[in-house]
Amino acid sequence: MPEPIRVAVDEELAQGKLSLDQILTKLDKEFGDEAELPSRAALGRRKKRLDKIVAKHRQTNEIMKVFVKEFGAGNSQMSRGIIEMLRMSVHEVAEQISANAEPDVGALSALALAMKRLASAEEVTVKVEERLREQLLEKLDEGQAAKQGPRKLDKPTLDYARSVIRGEA
Repeated sequence: MPEPIRVAVDEELAQGKLSLDQILTKLDKEFGDEAELPSRAALGRRKKRLDKIVAKHRQTNEIMKVFVKEFGAGNSQMSRGIIEMLRMSVHEVAEQISANAEPDVGALSALALAMKRLASAEEVTVKVEERLREQLLEKLDEGQAAKQGPRKLDKPTLDYARSVIRGEA
């Protein structure tokens, strides 16, 4: 489907005011003999595909609301959950693009950019978690140095606390 026609179809489908037949009539008036118009079946397939994307978007928004409610904003568990959700969405889009008979160069470049940003977000999350672990270990060591007598942790307990902070236990 030529780009101008696809854009016009997507706009009409997004508005949801016209039937498929009405969209075809409008395309015929607008583009006429300039380009080959899509069939009614092609419009139906396009509508189904767009409906799936919109449904997935709504589902993602609902999941985000649950994450924020459950974990609170800025929580590292929420960050990991969001990154995982983004990863799944990126892979679904990749599958949809690969299933399309005519891959769209713009969609492929957008997918590549999304994957690059996802990798960046994962890297930032890992670095933030590492920094937080280091800070916790420093506080643990500072607290141990300041404590004396029965309040000071014995070596096995201290080693266990360190391994928990490092994520090893």
